[in-house]
Amino acid sequence: MEDFAEHQSGPEPPPGSLVAETEALLATAEARLHAVEAAIGALEAGTYGRCELCNEPIEAGRLAASASERRCATHAETVPAETRLF
Repeated sequence: MEDFAEHQSGPEPPPGSLVAETEALLATAEARLHAVEAAIGALEAGTYGRCELCNEPIEAGRLAASASERRCATHAETVPAETRLF
């Protein structure tokens, strides 16, 4: 998928501008799409709903809140905050 910023020329848009907000929304949408695609891959592989670190089942409430959750509650905090989607 192409990056919106690749189509822009010139200096970075000022924070809060429509272009900056659009780029931020696009980045969030791309990250969510990637998470959903990964969840679909896990479903196809038969590993959906299992923690990627310990292979234990992910709690139903976590999956209900975010169907693309990759880690159980025990290991959720091992994901750096800047890479979390929600």
